[in-house]
Amino acid sequence: MGPGGLSVAGQVALSVVLVMGASLFTRSATQAARATPGYSFEGKLLVSLDFDGTGYNEAQRQQLCQRLVERIAAGPGVQAVGLSNLIPFGDFHGTDNVAFLEDEPKTDNIETIMNYGVKSYAQAIGADYFQAVGLPLLKGRYFTAQECITDAPVVIVDETLGRRLRPDGDVLGRMISRSRQIVGIVPRVRHGIFKGEMEPHVYRPLGGKISFIFLHVRLADPARGIEAAVLRRIPQEIRAVDPLVSVLAVSTLGDHHRNGTTMWIVRMLAGLAITFGAVALFLAGLGIYGVKGHMVASRTPEIGIRMALGATSGRVLAMVLREGAAPTLAGLILGMSAALALTRLVRSALCDVDPTDPASIAATLLLLGVTSLLAGYVPARRAAKVDPMVALRYE
Repeated sequence: MGPGGLSVAGQVALSVVLVMGASLFTRSATQAARATPGYSFEGKLLVSLDFDGTGYNEAQRQQLCQRLVERIAAGPGVQAVGLSNLIPFGDFHGTDNVAFLEDEPKTDNIETIMNYGVKSYAQAIGADYFQAVGLPLLKGRYFTAQECITDAPVVIVDETLGRRLRPDGDVLGRMISRSRQIVGIVPRVRHGIFKGEMEPHVYRPLGGKISFIFLHVRLADPARGIEAAVLRRIPQEIRAVDPLVSVLAVSTLGDHHRNGTTMWIVRMLAGLAITFGAVALFLAGLGIYGVKGHMVASRTPEIGIRMALGATSGRVLAMVLREGAAPTLAGLILGMSAALALTRLVRSALCDVDPTDPASIAATLLLLGVTSLLAGYVPARRAAKVDPMVALRYE
């Protein structure tokens, strides 16, 4: 393989790495757009509220939340209304270490306290939160409104946390850290969009001082007209209850997901990867075309002799294409090896896509193979049309 062949192999290898990355991030963006936390987005609305401007104390804010829930739930087309301080796929999250009360460390050592038990996503919720998002109760019961107002010492856990605490998942009624009793078990939920597995979750009543809150509204009928009407009505209902409450955003849960920071990051990564991949593909094609063109020009007399001795245009075409296959194949093999090694480094930035995704590998090899073939075909076709008499006089 000469210098030209090495150049082709290097350009193809680099292109494979970049095109593979573009394919993976594009697949990731597609998967992220379809991802759900474990319940459907259809027929769900999300309202972001800020209570800091009201000047109310804790008790007044709790009462205000209750009035808002009752007012919106009583409106036409609404099935359930719930509250939470955080949401899956959101920009923020809270964590807590969960263990049975008898296993809680009796020490002041910070490192021990930070690492005991099962690290879980912690979420504070209102009484009807699970009904509003559409998570069924598997065992036990939901929180009562009174428990949420008083921040009662009870929690609800998901299946994942239940099985982390005890292999059979039978944790109902057990006491956990901070002397809270498990009163319910719900299905597992995915909190982070880039997480490949369901993480453990613990839910406590929404008590204490409320500053920023999410209001979840589940519609009785997800028809577009009803959805739009409720979206328009919600801000009016909130202002009717208390004009001091700041309504930061009102949207469908699906729109909130699609327009959120996480999806913006996913789309940005996919856009950058596609741009670099397209540039690499173009440069690889240009390089192959240049090398092939130079080879045809330098071997014009040889090609003329071959044709004068009886070589057909088809044989000349095949010869030129065949001689370019070796560096292209070498570049594909080298590039794919490098791509598979490097893509593992970006595993955490991919949503539901494995770094060795067969569809992405196939798309990359097919795209580079077709590009290489087309880039080499034009010079090969030109060589096949050489007039033997002209070629023999070529200097």
